Amino acid sequence: MFGQAEDYERFMGRWSRRLARQFVDFAQLGSVRRVIDVGCGTGALAAAIAEIAPAAEIVGIDPSAPYVERARSQVRGQFTVGNAQELAFEDASFDAACACLVLNFIPNQKAALAEMRRVVRPGGTLAAVVWDHAEGMTMLKTFWDVVDELDRDPKPVEEPNPLLGPRDLQRLWHDMGLVDIRFEPLVIDMPFASFDDYWQPFSHGQGPAGMYVAQASPAMRVDIARELRRRFSISNPLAPFTLTARAWAIRGTKKAAGESQTPTRT
Repeated sequence: MFGQAEDYERFMGRWSRRLARQFVDFAQLGSVRRVIDVGCGTGALAAAIAEIAPAAEIVGIDPSAPYVERARSQVRGQFTVGNAQELAFEDASFDAACACLVLNFIPNQKAALAEMRRVVRPGGTLAAVVWDHAEGMTMLKTFWDVVDELDRDPKPVEEPNPLLGPRDLQRLWHDMGLVDIRFEPLVIDMPFASFDDYWQPFSHGQGPAGMYVAQASPAMRVDIARELRRRFSISNPLAPFTLTARAWAIRGTKKAAGESQTPTRT
């Protein structure tokens, strides 16, 4: 599902890079000395952190070896293959732990967040961002709406379910005992040079949507593409167009030693 780094870059990596720039500002990472990027993928978030905090030590982990190799080749930092639910780092060894567009794909989200909290020092930050799959991630929601309409058979692969929404994220951060919790929608625009610029990367099998297209019949692919052009109001498939996406971002602070504040949510 996530194995070809260059194909992922064309499919979702370009979205991740645009979102990461906003996320590092939201997470207030400009002054961190050491940060762990959990589920670093091909390095989108790490690159944004390196730009805003050039002196920071950046550590990234991801289960995909090809993605880790891509991150190593592109971004300053230490990148290793690893499991978000079992971080191989000492307690309180980071100023911040961040997860960009990965929580929905972690089987035990509470275990991963507990590990992130463990490796962050008291007073440090835990932050994450996920796409608003329910309403705001136009690229993928429209695709799956079309697939559900045209293909009535059980799907061989789908997006993770349940997908995290605003209440889910805030509940997770609250349950972790974090304080100073802040929640915010992040919105980005993604320009495409043509319909093919949007559609062609689906065929490379990255992520659930890519895997579905890669396994679909040629006739089904044609029907899906035709309906997507209609829904996006694309009369000229060679003309540029833009899609908008919304993500939910959240951050919180690990209590300092001796603190007893009641966790807050906004």
